[in-house]
Amino acid sequence: MEQQLTGILQELKGRYKDRWTQIWVKLEPEYKNIQKTIMRGETLDEEHLKRLKDLSKHTFFSKLSAKQLKNKKLKEFLVKIKNWSSVEGLSREEIWKEKGIGASVITHWASLVNPNIFLPMWKDTMKRVSKILKLPPRFYASSNHSKQVENTLKLLKTIGEKIEAENMLEIAYYLSKLEKTKLAAKHWQKISHRRERKPPTQIKKYQPKRKRRQKW
Repeated sequence: MEQQLTGILQELKGRYKDRWTQIWVKLEPEYKNIQKTIMRGETLDEEHLKRLKDLSKHTFFSKLSAKQLKNKKLKEFLVKIKNWSSVEGLSREEIWKEKGIGASVITHWASLVNPNIFLPMWKDTMKRVSKILKLPPRFYASSNHSKQVENTLKLLKTIGEKIEAENMLEIAYYLSKLEKTKLAAKHWQKISHRRERKPPTQIKKYQPKRKRRQKW
């Protein structure tokens, strides 16, 4: 699994590295401003967050909202992880018990604070990755499987180091481009074949049988 995913991400890096570099030049200043705002405990402007999402070219979930930072536990968690060098123990954090705060919200905000070990995990990237690569069902899971989220981040961090990615946001960008690979094309082709409908069978019109005349 690791070898296959490494090869694909290396291929995507070769194809999209220059484009990511251009994106990051514009994205980094906005990202740093948001990071400072979060660390100071100040109110984040929704317009700044929208600009970051636009600049990231679909790396961040469009429904990410500054209102989520009103959660005290989430803000405390973000301050705590700022200087983490590993996600070891992530699954044991109290944040997973918070209602309305799932894996997508946690990893999105965490990647804005510490992109060296976190990346935004959401359905348009992670779930497609697991389907296309035929990875274990819980390669990516919800907040009900926090340990699996931790393991996935560890794996992607390891792969990121192998392909010399600048940070985990770069990995997230490549994952969003997985649909462009031949492997993805083969996967969706198989799916489409399965969904092809059989030609409709012709229904014969009902013709009532003629009654035989009784002989007297």
